[in-house]
Amino acid sequence: MSEKVMRKAVVEVLAPLRGFAVENLCKPGTPDVFYIGGCIECKQSDDWPKRAGTKVKFKAEFTKLQRIFLKRWCTQGGMGFVLVQVRQEWLLFWGTVAANLLGELTRQQMYDESAMSWTSKKEMKEGLINALESK
Repeated sequence: MSEKVMRKAVVEVLAPLRGFAVENLCKPGTPDVFYIGGCIECKQSDDWPKRAGTKVKFKAEFTKLQRIFLKRWCTQGGMGFVLVQVRQEWLLFWGTVAANLLGELTRQQMYDESAMSWTSKKEMKEGLINALESK
């Protein structure tokens, strides 16, 4: 699954919260999806690393500008998250946690640091709105 397909799936899930995708060439670092209440950056990888101690990397780098945007957004009172999809697994991270740690974590560390996780797209679809509204 590409991040574009992932983003589309997230927008569909967030339809009740007026979710929409953003492609902002004027403000690099802007998250992929906005909804009533916040924003979500989407990151995707096809597979987990083979070794338990190997850091998880993403198809599209989590850039410095994306990290800065989320840190500022969240520290100034906005709700921001990063949703990671690896194979059929989905992990939701607080924006500041993701901005500080993603790209430096192993699979187990990602699960330890995530705010919520789901083992399938179906579970994510059923739980994402509840997770965002309860934060």
